[in-house]
Amino acid sequence: MHCLIVDHSPVMLAGYDTIVRRDFPASTVALAASAERAIEHLHAAMPVSLALVDWMLEENGACRVLSCCGELRHPPPVIIASGKDDPDTVRLCKALGASGFIAKKDDPTQIGNAIRAVLAGRKFYPPEEAPGAAPAMVCGVRLTQRQRDLVDLVLAGYSNKQIAAALNLSYGTVKNYMYELMRLFDVVSRLKMALKVRESGYMPRRGRPARRAEFQPSVAVSA
Repeated sequence: MHCLIVDHSPVMLAGYDTIVRRDFPASTVALAASAERAIEHLHAAMPVSLALVDWMLEENGACRVLSCCGELRHPPPVIIASGKDDPDTVRLCKALGASGFIAKKDDPTQIGNAIRAVLAGRKFYPPEEAPGAAPAMVCGVRLTQRQRDLVDLVLAGYSNKQIAAALNLSYGTVKNYMYELMRLFDVVSRLKMALKVRESGYMPRRGRPARRAEFQPSVAVSA
């Protein structure tokens, strides 16, 4: 197995490296502190068997690494590691195609179990959130989980077509969701919706407030 570990923290890189080498002695490990380095390695000669990716990478890094993995001829499974393990974050990672999810507070045994599961072709996620979970409040607007998925992806820089692909929805369905969201937020464009949400201090499930550079390109594109 060749494992790619991507994390902005040297401490976390060293910790995951130790766990992988201990639990999988025959494995090789590559470490990357940024999405750019990870993507370079994914296109290198040695195929990656598994990617363990920090959800908190800068500039939509985790999303970009996930996308790059999915475009490879033999896509490796991706496990997302996050300091936030709330149900919304887990659901979004699952929607974006990650094979597994672990919390950074998990003990080493759990991390090893996650790696073994995804290498065997299984999914590894925390238990599903309880049915009937309370809708999220964003800017004083009560949103369903699906509506919040779309808001988070708009703030992450996704176009409508990219959102449709990420959430396995039709393009028309996404457009309908967008019209409804703009009505709920009382705005006339995606740009104004993104600005309103950002200025409210809303925290997307990527773990930090979106910055202008992260959403401005997508809100200017209708598709």
